Amino acid sequence: MQLVNALVDQIDGSLDLERGNGTKFTIKFRDMVQGDNLKNEQA
Repeated sequence: MQLVNALVDQIDGSLDLERGNGTKFTIKFRDMVQGDNLKNEQA
């Protein structure tokens, strides 16, 4: 679990944990596509 938390921190994400009839992990993070990359792909 420490590894998962460290990776989520590195991508500036968030981790949600739900426990019920099992365990559900949800990791959310932003799309980090840079504008320069988009310009190069369109050219």
